[in-house]
Amino acid sequence: MTARFHIREADASERNFVSDTLSGMMWPLLPEERKRDAEEAETATMVRRHVDFILDSEGAVALIAEDAGGERVGVLLMGERRHIFTGGYEGFVHYVFVVPGSRLDGVGGQLLSEAEQLARRRNYVFLNLEIMVQNHPMQSLARSLRYQEEYVGYRKFLDGEGANEDRTGA
Repeated sequence: MTARFHIREADASERNFVSDTLSGMMWPLLPEERKRDAEEAETATMVRRHVDFILDSEGAVALIAEDAGGERVGVLLMGERRHIFTGGYEGFVHYVFVVPGSRLDGVGGQLLSEAEQLARRRNYVFLNLEIMVQNHPMQSLARSLRYQEEYVGYRKFLDGEGANEDRTGA
């Protein structure tokens, strides 16, 4: 694969760009049934907090993809974690975002390939990635890069008056 985009690590001055980009990407990806009890601004705030938490964690790195003109066209956020059973360190791709006009141009694949190289340099055994079930293009990309489905998560909406308002259980 010929590199069409320049991939580099974000520097500290780009933290707001990374947070803004990733916090703004989530709402359009949410299925309608998930949006019914959420607000766009609140969702962006929660994602921003998650992104900032990851960025403040040891081993975190944000990769930025730039086109030939230096325009930022993609972001990947990767952290590290210890495997619950083995204790070994693994990379974990939390977010991948490609601007709509550059999707299907190979940006996501190059970001993931660079994340894999970084994971190898850090001696990780695995690089993990979670993909929302409705994100079929990303699932296809992951399969094309030989990622294997390892586990499947299920979620049930627990409807009811006051759900999520009082989390004390009282």
